[in-house]
Amino acid sequence: MTDFAVWAPTTSQVQLRVDGVDHPMRREDGGWWRCEVDAKPGADYAYLLGEGEQLLPDPRSLWQ
Repeated sequence: MTDFAVWAPTTSQVQLRVDGVDHPMRREDGGWWRCEVDAKPGADYAYLLGEGEQLLPDPRSLWQ
């Protein structure tokens, strides 16, 4: 399993899309959102914030 985390303190929900499949993320303290997904190295992934459909790249990734 791969642990994904993103800081998004002002949104009401976050989803992680990995290889075309959406995974809900859970809110944690300090505005962080997390989930664990079975993702292989190099998998395509992005975040969906709130009710939006715009895919956002990982702000900490050097490859996106």
